[in-house]
Amino acid sequence: MYDVRNIITEARKVVSAHSGKKPGEYHRQPDGGITAYGCADAACILYTLGELPEEREIRESWIKAIRRFQDPETGLFQDGSHHEIHTTAFALAALDLFDTRAAHPLAAMHPLKERKGLEEFLESLMWHEEPWLESHKGAGIYAAMVLNGEVSPQWEDWYFNWLWEQEDPETGFWPIGVNDSETPIFH
Repeated sequence: MYDVRNIITEARKVVSAHSGKKPGEYHRQPDGGITAYGCADAACILYTLGELPEEREIRESWIKAIRRFQDPETGLFQDGSHHEIHTTAFALAALDLFDTRAAHPLAAMHPLKERKGLEEFLESLMWHEEPWLESHKGAGIYAAMVLNGEVSPQWEDWYFNWLWEQEDPETGFWPIGVNDSETPIFH
């Protein structure tokens, strides 16, 4: 068995070093501004440690801190360090830890609620150029739409059917025949 107490101690130090002035406000870089990613990172770390706050007022502050990064018109969360689809999925995952959702619908993703729109989106990803970054968009769409309760089980079936049908049997990459030995796995 490994002793992980030092890792836990260091994780607590990192979270503390990146905290803002109010509960739930965190930044990714020392002396940086509060970011969606910083807030979501801190929530996930504290959840993993079993230390997510339970007091209603403090939880409300966390929710407010994360939700402030959502654009009310598009529904997407903005951060600047990651693509907005990935940031949206990550912010919604953190909100889910507080048993809540986004304040606004994910309007920019609504065209993907139709099967054709979803498949066209997945087919438009540049899997062969940036499989790592593009997979964040492909997975982010699923996570965001499901976590925010905006799609049906039928939509989930369409999503996974596309993945099964388009997976290259030799490489495991998407879509079939696009990835070869020249394709980078990571950016």
